[in-house]
Amino acid sequence: RMRVVLWQGCDIWRLTFMYEPVMQTLAQGFAAGGAHVATGCIRNPDAVANMTWLHSWVQRGDFFAWIGPIGSYHVAWGRLRELGVHTVHYKTEPVPLNATKSTCMFNRHIKENWEYSMLNYA
Repeated sequence: RMRVVLWQGCDIWRLTFMYEPVMQTLAQGFAAGGAHVATGCIRNPDAVANMTWLHSWVQRGDFFAWIGPIGSYHVAWGRLRELGVHTVHYKTEPVPLNATKSTCMFNRHIKENWEYSMLNYA
């Protein structure tokens, strides 16, 4: 049984409600397909970078998706790929013109990039 982890970062503005429809839609879709789905939100960037609990929980063939930009640049994408996890970054925002924190936007360790904004295709 495939395990799916859908995660997002939280911030001081408490914008997680904006990503909740995406999280719920994906969770319901994967669950309908028989997957075990875990969802959550992490407020502390250091906790994102040190997701050792995730590294010990996932197995080869599992699916990990990070929803939104908040905290996505702290995810240990390379470590997840080394473990054989299928990695996805669901980008909910246009790529910033001043790509200071957009290293995850072009990270070779991310298997798939899912785009919400058509501007990212331009």
